[in-house]
Amino acid sequence: MYTPKDILRSTKYGNNYWETFSFKLNRNIRLFSDLEYDNWVLIETNPNVKLFCEQPYSIKYSLNGRSQDITFDMWVLYIDGTQGFIEVKYHDELNAINPKSERAIRRTTIQKEWCLENGFNYWLNTDLEIRKNKIYLNNLKQVISFIKARSHPVETDYFLILKNVSYNRMTISEVLEKASSMEVQRVLHAIYWLIYNGEICSNIDERVLDFRTEVWKIAK
Repeated sequence: MYTPKDILRSTKYGNNYWETFSFKLNRNIRLFSDLEYDNWVLIETNPNVKLFCEQPYSIKYSLNGRSQDITFDMWVLYIDGTQGFIEVKYHDELNAINPKSERAIRRTTIQKEWCLENGFNYWLNTDLEIRKNKIYLNNLKQVISFIKARSHPVETDYFLILKNVSYNRMTISEVLEKASSMEVQRVLHAIYWLIYNGEICSNIDERVLDFRTEVWKIAK
């Protein structure tokens, strides 16, 4: 529904630039801050998200008689049909006591009002929410990094490992034991893809991802 707006790195948005590949979109994406990158990690690995687009849309507003643009950081569409725009901000940027926050507060207020008037959901994601579980966020980054080694899971490995994972919690080491005829890297690759696609659950929100991490099949 949207395509990314062409924003130059040399503009005010070009702070801590990231370019990475999205498996969900099957294309490279560009992000303009470390916090935007962390927000993307949560969106990319959320199996309930169907589509998203970074820097998707700009709205115009007038300030001191001059027309200016505000570009949303992201648009997202969930599998249940819910959609809306996301703005990513550091919590300190929205502190009304800080005189430097005036621009950020004005920006988010205009965005929220525009979304309300035009029937869109609006989510303001701050670092307090995005980074509230650093173990989980870092584990998700590890999952993304690992699956980048192969753009698609090996189908036979994928379904074999899915079959070997039970509905009861078991460690990755136990999965490796059940699939002892396969190379360790192939097993891990399949497990990480299963986590990424939401086919299995894991406790990566509780502990560092390693061989003692627990995984289990989702009851249907």
